[in-house]
Amino acid sequence: MNTDRPPPSIPPVTEADLHAFVDGRLPAERQVEIAAYLAARPEDAQRLEAYRAHKRELHALFDPVLDEQPPQRLLKSARPRAVPQTPWYLQRLAAGIAIAVISGATGWGLRGGLPAGGDDAGRMAAAAPAERGLTLA
Repeated sequence: MNTDRPPPSIPPVTEADLHAFVDGRLPAERQVEIAAYLAARPEDAQRLEAYRAHKRELHALFDPVLDEQPPQRLLKSARPRAVPQTPWYLQRLAAGIAIAVISGATGWGLRGGLPAGGDDAGRMAAAAPAERGLTLA
C-alpha cells in the first residue's frame, strides 16, 4: 500500500500551501493537515525549516529599513497637488467664442471665391451658352 498519498478527504498539499504554512497564513484546520503531512515527510520539513531561517534573516536585514521615516523631499513629492478647477460656464463660454472666431475667419476668407447672390449665379449660367454662340429658345 502506498503511504505517500493523503486520504481522499484531505486536499493535496501544494507548494503554495507549504509557503502559506511557513508564513502562518493558513486556517487552523489546514495547518494541522500540513503539520501531519510534514511529520510523515522529513525532507519537506527540513526544506520548510530552511524557508523559515531565510524568512528570519530577511526580517533581520530589512525590518530596520521599514521602520525608518521617509525623507521629507520624498513625502513632499508624493503629495497630490491641488489643481484649480475652472467653472464649467467659463469653459463653455471660451468654446463658444472660439467657434464664433473660427467661423467668422472662415467666412471672411471665403467671401471672394463664391458668387454673392442667386441673381449673379443665374446670370452666369445664362451667359455661358451665349458666349459660345448658342441661343436659348
